[in-house]
Amino acid sequence: MPLSWEGSSGAFDIQEMAKGKTIREISAGGVVVKKENSQINVALIRPGNTWCLPKGLIEKGESPEETCQREVQEETGIKGKILEKLGEVNYWYYSREKQRVKKTVYFFLLSYVEGDIQKHDFEAEEVRWFPIDKAKQVASYKDEKGIIEMAELKLKEEGTGYSPNL
Repeated sequence: MPLSWEGSSGAFDIQEMAKGKTIREISAGGVVVKKENSQINVALIRPGNTWCLPKGLIEKGESPEETCQREVQEETGIKGKILEKLGEVNYWYYSREKQRVKKTVYFFLLSYVEGDIQKHDFEAEEVRWFPIDKAKQVASYKDEKGIIEMAELKLKEEGTGYSPNL
């Protein structure tokens, strides 16, 4: 009797999928922060039913930093300046084509430069600024909540110069 799994992309036969190759995807994204009054806000996108950080696949010839800035601008409508790398998230999933995918996403901390969240592309249904504590609660993925937490810790570190100058 074959093992099967019903996921958001339909039913899968686990034994058939195990025969295929693993695809490797590498993406980059960012935690964009903007200080308003004394509050630090984070931009999150909602591409469907989940709130998440903006991110996307690294294109040929692009560095992770370039991808981060491009994806942030496309998905949120805003430009950000990279302050530093925050870390990476690794996970596995099955594509709509029923191929096993190992994905790595490099995340960066960015300060808001300019732009309008109403001018995001088609990939996001909605973009919203959230106070950083609320962003940690609203983000749908545990790993991304951790990345937002890392951003908050970096912003609180003495001597970074981030907090007073955002």
